[in-house]
Amino acid sequence: MHEKINNCLMKSFIRLFVILLLSLVSYSAMGAITASVSLDSGAPGSIYPTQETRFELTISNTAPVQVSGLGFNLTLPGTLPAGLKVNGTPSYTCTTPGLSASAGSGTLTASVGSQSISLTGGIIPAHDNATSVDGYCTIVIPVTAGSSSVASLTFNIASNAISGNDGTAQSNSGAVSQSLNILTLSKYSIAETTSPSSFHIGSDSTVSIRVTNPNTIAITGVGLKDTIATLTSTPIALVSANPNSSVSCTSGTPPSFSVVSGASFVTIAGASIPASSSCTFSFKVTGSYIGSAVTRNQVNSISNVVDDLSLGSNTPTYSTYTVTSPLSVSAAYQSNSMIAGASNTLTLTLSNASATAISNVSFIKSSLFSGASGLSVTSTSNSGTCAGVSYTATGFEVSGATIPASSNCTIVIAFTVGNNTGTSSNNYAFSGVAGSISNAQGIITTATLLPH
Repeated sequence: MHEKINNCLMKSFIRLFVILLLSLVSYSAMGAITASVSLDSGAPGSIYPTQETRFELTISNTAPVQVSGLGFNLTLPGTLPAGLKVNGTPSYTCTTPGLSASAGSGTLTASVGSQSISLTGGIIPAHDNATSVDGYCTIVIPVTAGSSSVASLTFNIASNAISGNDGTAQSNSGAVSQSLNILTLSKYSIAETTSPSSFHIGSDSTVSIRVTNPNTIAITGVGLKDTIATLTSTPIALVSANPNSSVSCTSGTPPSFSVVSGASFVTIAGASIPASSSCTFSFKVTGSYIGSAVTRNQVNSISNVVDDLSLGSNTPTYSTYTVTSPLSVSAAYQSNSMIAGASNTLTLTLSNASATAISNVSFIKSSLFSGASGLSVTSTSNSGTCAGVSYTATGFEVSGATIPASSNCTIVIAFTVGNNTGTSSNNYAFSGVAGSISNAQGIITTATLLPH
């Protein structure tokens, strides 16, 4: 009797052991780890670059024993800047069936700005057979897009990408993924103006560079280089000794901006242009070189345009400007018509528009005008106000004259001309002073010799 009972108990124990063994083998064969990825609750599925959304990675354990040594190395999609990157510290919790979530174990690494997410030494709580509820761990990863050059990016987790051990090696079976739409941004615009648009050597003008952002998010890291126009490789203006650099924005906090006096260019770096706003960067330049009488319709050159989103700008627009000499020359005859042999007077006025005196003004006019028969200069000393004037038989010379600031000086030349034996009038033009005085503007004036 006892023997029969013992045999029955032994058979029952063997059957239970086989069932338990088969159950464990079944779990091992099916794999204890499952994974899913989705958007976190309330997280947007479409974002502009720099805006944030959140991926939720859930790793479950279908076995009645815990999974230890949980680990993975995952990479967010795309290649920066045209990809996704970590935008904040992830949250990591694990939940045992019937209990509240608690902090996950192991080491989770996801540095802000990187695309790598890794875990080592994690543990997933066991599946509860009584309630048929899995133990699981949840990782929520804040992400953002680096640019809008790609319309959609998909976070893929491949089969066997997540591994652990519940007595035997386990990994997830089957790939899972979550897509994210990246909304397109518009390029920003750059417009440069110069006011006043005409200024002379030694005087100032204000250059303004306006950067306009039409997007609903701020554009960060904006930078550019603005190079002043040149003639024969020489800048026609330089950053003023008192540049008064400033930034004003239609909204938000203006970025910092500084310039270097005496430089031939300015740079903007690391500027943030607020959403749906524009910022104007202003500074003063001083006219420094014209190379000829007038330097008209010049434009600066904007280059090296960058930003954190690799968005870029539309083609910059410019307003033209003119740099002039502060020295101008005007000429007037006492009489604009002459009878042969009669005396006349030519008065030159040398004007200085600069706030500082122009010194060492020197030039030679060997003949008042060409083609006049019997031209004779009769002046021996200058009755005008310019110093350093001397006379020749047909012309005059100026050496080392000074023109006062915001004023002028004059040169008076008395002369006679010979006969005009023809039947029509002859016009004689006084010109060429501008070409003889460095960086001067000249006015041509004529006198008429009547028939005799």
